[in-house]
Parts: sequence; structure tokens; C-alpha cells
Amino acid sequence: MQIKRFEARTMTEALKLVKDELGPEAVILSACSRRSAGGVLGCFKKTGVEVTAAGGGPLAPLQPITYGNDCRGSELEDLGYPATFRRLPRPSRFPGGAPSQARMAVKRQGVKDANRVTDRMAEHWLYRRLVSRGVAEKYARRITTDFLRHANGLADDPAVHRSRIAGIIAQMGVSVKPLSIERGQRRRVALVGPSGVGKTTAAAKLAALHTLNPGLEVALLSLDNYRVAASDQLRVYAEIIGVPAAVVANQDELGEALEKFSRHDLVLIDTPGINPRDAAPIRMLSGMLDKIEGLEVHLLLSAAARMCDCVDLFDQLTGLPVQRLIFSKIDETNACGGLLNIALQLRLPLACLFDGATGPDGLKDADLETLAALVTDSNGDGPGAIAAPPAAAAPGEREHPPQSAEVHAYVANRNSNVFHTADCKWAMTIKDENMIGFKNITEARDHQYKPCRTCCREALADRRTESAFAGLSRSVG
Repeated sequence: MQIKRFEARTMTEALKLVKDELGPEAVILSACSRRSAGGVLGCFKKTGVEVTAAGGGPLAPLQPITYGNDCRGSELEDLGYPATFRRLPRPSRFPGGAPSQARMAVKRQGVKDANRVTDRMAEHWLYRRLVSRGVAEKYARRITTDFLRHANGLADDPAVHRSRIAGIIAQMGVSVKPLSIERGQRRRVALVGPSGVGKTTAAAKLAALHTLNPGLEVALLSLDNYRVAASDQLRVYAEIIGVPAAVVANQDELGEALEKFSRHDLVLIDTPGINPRDAAPIRMLSGMLDKIEGLEVHLLLSAAARMCDCVDLFDQLTGLPVQRLIFSKIDETNACGGLLNIALQLRLPLACLFDGATGPDGLKDADLETLAALVTDSNGDGPGAIAAPPAAAAPGEREHPPQSAEVHAYVANRNSNVFHTADCKWAMTIKDENMIGFKNITEARDHQYKPCRTCCREALADRRTESAFAGLSRSVG
């Protein structure tokens, strides 16, 4: 095979030269334009084309390349190609160890960082109290961090602390919506929940409370004909309160009872206890309640219930329009933090809270300050006893070593110029010996630190606004 280069003024002339020299079977390997040397000051140069062609015999057929275990072409070495042309194995993404080991190392480091932040937060009295009352650690961290951001300007007044914690809980997504009944509304409210949670007692308490409103007509209706003496208990409650009551067993009787109480302003419907692992009774109850026009469904849960059980129960009630939460037995547990966990998980407004006291005295409309008192109460003397920082751990709380340094809302690295909130993901990577703290944003800025773009976006926006106003004042001046 012969390889030769041809130069001509045009491509047509170059192809003619190739055909005459190498024959009609010639193969064009490359073609490009070129300008000849010479001319005056780079001008008047002659232009042309340059063609490289091969001919003088047929091309050798291509042979498949076989690959060895090392993913290299075994024939490349025989052909004399340089080593850079050979296909090398793909480098490992995790040098020095197996991929699973590297991933586990990264995961362990993340766990260590999170534990370090939790240990720092555990030095604060509010975090210790929230965790001891059953609040999940992630929620306790969020509440404590937000509380610390404004703690410098707060007075040591329990009422002020209560209001601040209530505001933080509201920002996290907890809401309240009490059951407010007015004359002529014709409200129909069904109480659903697991067995033994106190649905019949709750219905009686709500009926007793609303009968105190002059001119309001209330009636009780029970679908619980499975539990022994359940209907008798409701009738006794109705006689004591002085309201009509009815017990129904099927859809026809339910329609007749609703027609009988059609003029009443509030009809409270007591339902049988449901089991999240038994779907048949739940479907039967949904079928009966679907026929009630304008029905409101309130989910009744115990303050001592586990969050996983409450979530499973709520998932089974997809056929019912659950609108609000009611918590019972708040006087039977010292760990009322479960109320906050469940409310944040289910994202349903709280209607009311009640304890085991007889009559309407033990029932109260839900409000955020009451919830804040329940999850931070230190001495068990009731919601009004929300406390200031304790000198020592409250009864039932874990003892912690004395504080080595003051807990701050904002932290920064001595080797950086950015400050973060205490629970920011970047704050988790700061070593203890390199960490410095600030009580507020002003203090951090006074030390020439800038807000983090991840956790301090509000401070970053305020800084930009201040810069804009400063520029405007300079331009005006």
C-alpha cells in the first residue's frame, strides 16, 4: 500500500491527480486547505488544497481485537502501539478500601458530627427538659436552637418563656382549632379512636360543656353496641347532663336517630374502638359515617400513646375525613412530649385536651401555651408551672456534667469568616477546639463574621437590604 500527499489549486484538480497516480481504488485519508508562503506583508498568498490518499492495493481486512482479563487489547502490543493508546482499567472511586467500607466511614463520621451537636445542645436546660418529657430529639434541638436565638433579649419570666416556646411550636407547624359551637349551626361530630382511650367520657364532657351555653341544644348518639354496658354508660351520662341520647346498631337506626335530632345544634357521635390491624370494622364504620351529611371526624388519642401506633392508626383511617385531634388522659403521664410529636407528625390541628376528672372541669380547649407548658413543665404542678432555667436537673431528668462553656444560638469556626445556627449541617463539622459562639446575629457581625447561606438566609437578606439602603443614602448625599 502506498500513501502519498497531493497539492493543487482546487479539490477537483487534486482528486484528478490522486486518480491518475494511485488509480480509481485509492482512498482519501485527509483533506485540508493551505496557503503558500510568500506574498507582500502576508498578502497575495496563493491558496490551494492538500489531499493525503492511499492506494496501490486493497486494504487489509479489520481483525477483531480480543481482550484479556485486564481489559487491555492483547494485540495492541504486537502492533507496536504506545501504552497511552491502550484501554486501562477504571480507577476505583474509593482508593485504599472497598466501596462499602468507605461509605460506612463517611456514615460513621456523620453520626459523630450529629452526636457532637447533640452533646453541645444537651448542656442547655430546655433541651434536657424537652427530651425528659418525651419530645423527639430532632424537635427538641429545633426548639432549643430557636429559643436561644432570642434568649438574650428575653426576661427570666416563666410567662415570657412560655410564649416564646409556643411561638416556636407554631412555626414548626402545630396549630389549634377548638370546637366552637354556635346556635343554629347543626354540627355533627364523630369521635373515633382505639379502645379504652375515653371516647364515651370525651363525648359526655363535651356535651356537658356545651349545655352550659344558653339556648344550645346538644344530643348524644352511640354506635358502640359491641362493648358491654357501653350504651348504659352513655345513657347515664345523658341523664346526669340532661340531654337526649340514642343507641343505634345499623344504618337504618342511624338515619332515624339523625332525623330525630335534626333540630339540635350539636350531635356528638360515640363510635366503637378500632384496631389498626383489623380493617373490617374500620370499613364498616366508614360505611355508616359516610351517610352523615357535613360530618366532622375528630381522632381521639391518649397522651401516653406511642407515636408509631398513632401513625399506623391514622393511616388506616384514609376513608374517614379526620379533621382534628383530641388528647385524653393528660394527667396520667409525666411525658406529654408525645402530644407534640404526634401533632407534628400527623399535621392535624388540636381541638381540646382533657384528663380523668369528672364533669367538664377536666376539659379545656387546646392552645399553644398550654401545650408548651405540658412539654416543659418541670415539677408536675400543672400547666402554669412552666419554669425558668433550673439550678439542677429536675426530677426524672438525666444528670449531665456541668457546662464547660455557655451554649449559644450561633456558632462559627475560628479559621473561617461565616457563622451558622447551632443545628446547621455545617456547624456539625466544626471541631470543639475551633468553635466560638455568639448570642445573636449582631454580636457575630461585630466580630466580622458573615451569615451562612444555608441556615441564616433571613440574616443574609437583612444584610443585603442594609447594603442597598447604604448605597442609596450615599448616592442621594
